[in-house]
Amino acid sequence: MAPKRSVARRGLALVFAGALVLGGLVACGDDGDDAGGGSEEEYCALAAQVSEVGRQTVGAADPAEVERVLKEQYDLVQQAAAVAPEEIRSEVDALVALYGDLISAGDASDWDPVAMQPAAQDFQSALGSGEYDAVSTYAAEHCDIP
Repeated sequence: MAPKRSVARRGLALVFAGALVLGGLVACGDDGDDAGGGSEEEYCALAAQVSEVGRQTVGAADPAEVERVLKEQYDLVQQAAAVAPEEIRSEVDALVALYGDLISAGDASDWDPVAMQPAAQDFQSALGSGEYDAVSTYAAEHCDIP
């Protein structure tokens, strides 16, 4: 049983790490002048919430808690995407889709960390691919989110 528990913890760790990274990627918005429909303050507030909720996953071991936190974060990411600035909108929309895939994998596996491990690895790999660098740069420059 110990090896399975170790694999489960690694699977959860991948999900947690991805969720925390995602918080830094969903960044700050614009001044409300583009088609995003939101203000910079609104977007930055949502981005800060995404980041804070992502921190809640660190150290969680209960799949039900992981599910709750990741779904809360996903909801916030969707809200942030609705007010994303034009210059990073496509990347933020892609993050919503990526996050949706992870949520779907969790739902399909009943949030079993071992079964979720491939989806968590895909999620983490995508976040580390450089595809979302514009979003994280925007976060650092406009929202003070490292």
